[in-house]
Amino acid sequence: MKAIHSLLLALGLLAPLHVVADSLGGYPDNCGTASDEAYGSGFEAGVSSCYSDPGSCGISLSSCLPAPSFGETEPNDNLVSADPLQLNANFWGQSYGPQDQDWYYTQTTSPNQNIIVNFSTPGSADPSGWKVTIRDAAGNIFAEFDTGVTGSGGTAGDTIVYRATLGLVGSYYVVVQPYDSAKVYSAYQLAVSLQDSGLDTPNYVVGFHDVETEPNDAPSISDPLATSVTMYGVVNLTFNTALPPGGDDEDASYTWGQGESDWFVYYSQGNELISVTFCEREGCGVGDWQMEVYDMATASQIEAGVPRTSVVPLLSFNTKNTNSDGDTVDPETFQLGFDQPGYYFILVSHKRLFTAPCLAYNLVSGAAAGGFGASCGPCDPSNGNSCYVPVDSASCSTGLSCRNETVDECIPGIETGCNVFGTAPDIAYYKTTALCGCSVFGGVVEVPEGAYTSPYNFTWFATQLPPSTINTDAYQDFINRANPYN
Repeated sequence: MKAIHSLLLALGLLAPLHVVADSLGGYPDNCGTASDEAYGSGFEAGVSSCYSDPGSCGISLSSCLPAPSFGETEPNDNLVSADPLQLNANFWGQSYGPQDQDWYYTQTTSPNQNIIVNFSTPGSADPSGWKVTIRDAAGNIFAEFDTGVTGSGGTAGDTIVYRATLGLVGSYYVVVQPYDSAKVYSAYQLAVSLQDSGLDTPNYVVGFHDVETEPNDAPSISDPLATSVTMYGVVNLTFNTALPPGGDDEDASYTWGQGESDWFVYYSQGNELISVTFCEREGCGVGDWQMEVYDMATASQIEAGVPRTSVVPLLSFNTKNTNSDGDTVDPETFQLGFDQPGYYFILVSHKRLFTAPCLAYNLVSGAAAGGFGASCGPCDPSNGNSCYVPVDSASCSTGLSCRNETVDECIPGIETGCNVFGTAPDIAYYKTTALCGCSVFGGVVEVPEGAYTSPYNFTWFATQLPPSTINTDAYQDFINRANPYN
């Protein structure tokens, strides 16, 4: 009986599924249908997924494209002469020289479309040595690819695939140029496709960077700063002032002084932390710069004609972007805080040298506005930037820093400051002198021979935070914690 039971069980396992199902008491006969439907649904989903993201399925556009039947038309070296791209079609192109750039363009039809760029070099399994950039309608580069590096789209055979999302609707340009001299005069193939990304994040027209607009040589015509957007500028060298030579060298020639300054303005909401970095976006010209920060009151003083040397800025620093050999060094970052809301003005000029020759000497006065009185000097620069010069005794009552110096002889009424004490033969002579100091230092231009301008860039970051940790709730919580040492 045991053998017969085992045989029947085996036959039962070999029976069709629907027979077994019937024997189980009327189980619905739809397993096959559900399986077919699930397979069909999964197949359709897979096709849809591969269509929207071919790279995830190991499929590249290049594997589906026929050999190119058309290509670039020279000259196509700029925005104006760029070739229109036919989507999903191979173009052939070639480098015709070290400076040759091949420009192509396409147009998006909806926001946030993905652009997929397929690049290959026919006859060569190594597509490296080329630079492919994607640019907006103004020519700004917002994506750059090295064909020696696998892109986000992966690699398909000898084809490199790159992709980027184009936020705005409009014209975009693909530019191809070899950076390896061995690839100059070589041929390549380029194919581009566009696909909807499904991303509905809004995009706005903004600049990749801002640029100063001349003239911006005074606070009232300052260029506004946007937080985190790099500002580009050039200190225009007018060479309109000759500065006297410094040191003991009598044969030293005069040095031409700095020309204009660049003013910028930023409105702070208050309680902001500011971070400023020079030459972070890209390299600056040779030389360093000075940045000064003023509030509305002090900027208005400068606008009214008060000398800069008589106005104290909120912050002043020299950048250091080059070393003593003129080589570029890592950019420096400076930080400050704005407690009160309002307008703040930023002045950019050439680096101020502590060894710069003096441009003007004035009598030091404790009563005069700005701390200086009438002109005087010049002083011997080998003895520093100040000296004592003879003055009329009556002028010392106006706040000058005076002293009496004994001399062997002088002529009262003829020589300034001459005074006589006593009678012959016990006559003593002395002169009244006042401190004469450098009121304006010359800003020596630091540019190498043959250079005439000094381009710079800086990035202004502003964060709406308390300028000090002590002003935060977290710090108060820290103060109130139990501490056995208190």
